[in-house]
Amino acid sequence: MVSSSGSRQRSTHVPERKLCLTMFEAKRVKNKASRERKHARRAERLAKGPGGNIPAAAPPAQTA
Repeated sequence: MVSSSGSRQRSTHVPERKLCLTMFEAKRVKNKASRERKHARRAERLAKGPGGNIPAAAPPAQTA
């Protein structure tokens, strides 16, 4: 006797599969945004040039 429960069983997993795909898509979008922020920070850092994080208006240190 052939049972058709196999097809019913697969149909119950469809919402789980959609959930997994939705979660994967959310993770992909989050990672893409993170990469874009990283590239923006890198471009900003490279635009400053070498020694970019040293403040230009810093007064010289005085010795007493």
